[in-house]
Amino acid sequence: MPLVFPHARASLLVVALMLGLAACERSGSDVATDTAGGMLGGDSQMAGMDHSMMGAPNRPAAKDADQEFLRMMSDHHEGLIEMASVAMTRGSTSEIKADARKLRATQEQEQKQMMDMLRTSYGDELQPHMMPSN
Repeated sequence: MPLVFPHARASLLVVALMLGLAACERSGSDVATDTAGGMLGGDSQMAGMDHSMMGAPNRPAAKDADQEFLRMMSDHHEGLIEMASVAMTRGSTSEIKADARKLRATQEQEQKQMMDMLRTSYGDELQPHMMPSN
């Protein structure tokens, strides 16, 4: 019988959800290259990219890569919040359901912080949208 550490289930749930999101979001290497270039401080084209396929209908163009990143991460968190909500109701054990509740609460808090940054720095009243790939 394998040894399971107290937080292993929560960690495994988070890893599984994140891997699922990553797999869904990356339909090609172009997305990974553009995102990595922006996060690493390289020449980013994210602000000028068409993100209409990423679940952000009718949003005005971002002013810069930071604003676009905050928008995309808020949308990304929206998908994870939804996935955690499903795990809260469909989880097979009480531990999984409890871990999903914790994960959802954390993601909601982080999403709120990003939305506050958008509002403060850009006057952007974002309504997060779940990415179609999620």
